[in-house]
Amino acid sequence: MSLGFTWMQIPEQRRKRLTLVFIAAIISGAILWAGRNVILPFLIGLFLVYLLYPIARQFETWMRRLRSRRGLSWLAKAARPLSIVITYLLLIALIAGFFAILVPVISDQSKALWDEKDAVLNYLSNLLENIVQQYHLLPPTLRSRLDVQLNQWDTKFGDLGQEALNLLGNILQQAVEGTAWVISYTFSLALAVVMIPFWAFYLLLDSEELAASTVHLIPTTIREDVLKIATITDSIFGAYLRGQLLLGLLMGLVSILTFTLLGVNFAVLLGVIMGIFKMIPSIGPIIGTIPALLVALVQDPSLALWVGVYALAVEQVENFLISPHVMGHSVRLHPAIVMIVLVLGSELNGVLGLFFAPVVTAILRDVFRYLYYRTSTPPTVPDEALQRVWRAEPFDMRL
Repeated sequence: MSLGFTWMQIPEQRRKRLTLVFIAAIISGAILWAGRNVILPFLIGLFLVYLLYPIARQFETWMRRLRSRRGLSWLAKAARPLSIVITYLLLIALIAGFFAILVPVISDQSKALWDEKDAVLNYLSNLLENIVQQYHLLPPTLRSRLDVQLNQWDTKFGDLGQEALNLLGNILQQAVEGTAWVISYTFSLALAVVMIPFWAFYLLLDSEELAASTVHLIPTTIREDVLKIATITDSIFGAYLRGQLLLGLLMGLVSILTFTLLGVNFAVLLGVIMGIFKMIPSIGPIIGTIPALLVALVQDPSLALWVGVYALAVEQVENFLISPHVMGHSVRLHPAIVMIVLVLGSELNGVLGLFFAPVVTAILRDVFRYLYYRTSTPPTVPDEALQRVWRAEPFDMRL
């Protein structure tokens, strides 16, 4: 009754506008849901725009400075599109260089490493036999306890292996059943992929106008809070994304150089693996180091020791010197919390969940802090609430 009364108290023109917005939102949502299978390329396009915007903006700034110093008036209107074109050319050059230089080497080393898998397995088998021989020298009481524990582990791993095989079978079955569905929307997907560069170009070209138009769609009563939350999200996500990509690139290049100098086989492939896994917080560097350790161990146990020392040294340098300067304190999550959110992220969305779980957790944490400050008694003004979030002030949870 009170809801109807409240609705009727709204002026007629405003009720019509709200109804129009609601209907438009329903129709837009229905259209997006119907075309959800080809939305992914456009999400990738948005991600690409987010990555390229700072670079294009920097090129534009340099061009405008060049215009003012050299009197090149024609750059006034051409600065924005020309900066986007230069950014695109730079991206294309990087991609082409990657495929022309690194991909053939990685492919050759992958094939060579696969050919030597038997040597690695034989080495590990011999190592296991030596461990078993030493195991029989243990006292009978200790051996019996270890046997019980090993049998438990064997049962757990056996069940896990069976579940993995069942999952693989389900995936293959779904793949076969979905073949006709894949063919049916391949054309739409290909069309979307072809359109992405042009779509991203126009987003970059009119980014300020689009942002201003979007801001004006937000009701004035919540506009300032929405903008502050957007600032929090952009700051944390941008620092995390740029930091992880930069750390992965640096880790990959340094690892390739180090493995080459140490004489580790398949140096490029192992360095790329370490660089990729470096972008996954906490557990990524550990997983990325394992292949290099195994390859070095087969070559020479002392070489594996040097690889381990290198990995440990790089991790310490990154934690104490590189990360604070590259990412600042944007995420600020305790390692124990990171471990939990990594497991949850992996469960929810696989590898992407591993990568994005920490930053999503950090964003939710700071948004909660901001809203908590804003709803305090008396409420904190938006600017002060945002500053308190940046200072990471402790707060009590009394309601």
